[in-house]
Amino acid sequence: MPGAPLTVPLSSMIRPETTPSSICHSREANDGKIKIYSPKTGKLIHTATWDAGVLSGEEEGFDETTSNRVLQATLANGKYDGEFTRYVPDGKQIIYQANFVHGQHDGDEESFDPQTGKMTGEAHYASGKLQGVVRHWNADGKLLDEKTYDNGVDVEAAKKEAADKDADREADQALNDPAISGSISKLRGACKEANNTNVDSNEMILAWRDQCQKQSAAAQPGSPQAIPAQPSSAQAVSMSNASNGTPAASVNQVVSDGPAAKRFGWIENDMPSSLTLRDRDGTWSISSVNSQADGLAQMPETNKGNACGCLTVETNRHSMRVIKVLDGKILPVETCQSDKSLGSSESSR
Repeated sequence: MPGAPLTVPLSSMIRPETTPSSICHSREANDGKIKIYSPKTGKLIHTATWDAGVLSGEEEGFDETTSNRVLQATLANGKYDGEFTRYVPDGKQIIYQANFVHGQHDGDEESFDPQTGKMTGEAHYASGKLQGVVRHWNADGKLLDEKTYDNGVDVEAAKKEAADKDADREADQALNDPAISGSISKLRGACKEANNTNVDSNEMILAWRDQCQKQSAAAQPGSPQAIPAQPSSAQAVSMSNASNGTPAASVNQVVSDGPAAKRFGWIENDMPSSLTLRDRDGTWSISSVNSQADGLAQMPETNKGNACGCLTVETNRHSMRVIKVLDGKILPVETCQSDKSLGSSESSR
């Protein structure tokens, strides 16, 4: 449940080598009541009636040990028509019941646990198609699942399928949009370099598209805050982490303890793990798995490894965090190498 009824066609028991359709149209010599006996116990286990070469009338099944009735149904012109009921071997407790019209489910369908008698499933059909809410429970009565159908279609599954198709279409458009496709390609490359496996998901591509469009709009003349036309690599990886369910929290909870200042040193990009600035005062955290500074869009583009740069930032000395990035630029590696207060960097570029 849902689906085909829990039955074994009588025709397959009468003549297993033939199909139900060929049995239903067999010669009229088959007319009359058919009785089938268990080869194990010799007791009657099934009865049905042939009329003009097709199964019609009452069908009954019996337990081969107790002889209690375990199946009761009605057929018309070879198809189930009316109530269909199955019982446990005692012949009293119902384990399945449904209604048919011309061989199709029509109306309520219910199943019950053979031990506890509690309902384990319920559905409703209209002209052979599921309609309304379908529920399943375990033997203890705990609800296992619940779905809504409309004309035989799982409503939520249909919505998800439609949304996925829309996302596929929008992602394809973004990847082929000449205005932003180059930026998205660079961002995907940055995340691949950071060993992020989420770069091909529609969710990530569309997030980058929205960010690129937003920043491109902000960079237009007259915009109150001109920012780069594309997110930085660090921001891209941070966005990708968020789509994986590990969003980085803003460090706004920690306030800056002074005015913005220029800081010169090694920008150490180990994203997605961390992004830091190491200057003569120590190592400042810009972004990590657990937190990130505001204004990452103002970060200059860097690849994985170390780069020499100058950032205008607001900081909190107690936590050694960059609170906000206001501006930044990349400098020649030699500039940092010549400043002995910064120390060396084996992975500098």
